[in-house]
Amino acid sequence: MPYSVCIDIGGSKIAFAAVVGQTILARTALPTPQKDAFAFLQSLHTGVQTLLANSALPGEKPCKIGIGFPGFCAQGVVVHASNLHHLQGVDLATPLQQAFGCPVHLENDANCAALGEYHCGALQNARVGLMLTLGTGVGGGVVAEGRLLSGAQGCAGEIGHTTLVAGGLPCGCGRKGCLEQYSSTTALLRMARAQAQKHPNSLLHTVCGTLGALNGKGFFNALHAGDTAAGEAFAQFLYYLGEGLVSLCNAFNPDMVAIGGGISAEHALICPPLQAHVRQYAFPPGHNRTRVVPAQLLNDAGLLGASFL
Repeated sequence: MPYSVCIDIGGSKIAFAAVVGQTILARTALPTPQKDAFAFLQSLHTGVQTLLANSALPGEKPCKIGIGFPGFCAQGVVVHASNLHHLQGVDLATPLQQAFGCPVHLENDANCAALGEYHCGALQNARVGLMLTLGTGVGGGVVAEGRLLSGAQGCAGEIGHTTLVAGGLPCGCGRKGCLEQYSSTTALLRMARAQAQKHPNSLLHTVCGTLGALNGKGFFNALHAGDTAAGEAFAQFLYYLGEGLVSLCNAFNPDMVAIGGGISAEHALICPPLQAHVRQYAFPPGHNRTRVVPAQLLNDAGLLGASFL
């Protein structure tokens, strides 16, 4: 039975899975080596070996290896890595191809998540699907007619670094006013802390003081409790996210948008107002036809998507 080995590289963990179609047969994980490129390559090799030894298909060679990486990639090489700097310029594909005798494909991790949702998740019925992942930053990808929009040099889909506010807040990429500075979970918590300071008698202020540092769970607990300060922060966050989404809808005219990342667990609070914002402000006819839905695959989106590279 032909199967793929899929790898999802994160800042702290590397996940490995053996995948057939939409089914994960086996999985394992290793810590992400932080400073040594050679140690990182060894971890990739060890993880694949461990996976194959423990998979339901012992003795069978994988038909391919697909890797999702948090950065820009081209022809199996890491071109740019915002966090894993020690891997910049490193060829991740060739050593695995030589070791396991099968093709190896390397792609941006958010693009892999978009492929996963397109083929196996929330975007399955889309002709053009847009994936938006909200976390520490904002990632995403666009899949049209079954094909990933990668761009001429493989760098397309950097949704988080489209400009939302000209000359706005500084971004880690070196520019100002990027979407992820206003629409990430990090941005939401920054807005929440500001509102807590403005409203010292609020539940949000109490939560901030109790925890010492506000997190997503604490914020949404205050929001669900009807706290005014939390509501104001959330309204501000949704406005910026809605404005960014309208621009993306006007650029790509998707028939479906999937909202992913940890915050997507609150999709009942997020998706309906975003849907309303798109209907009010996006260009016709897309404003009435684009559906905003929660992502379905959670942490498996990148793994399943890598099997379609």
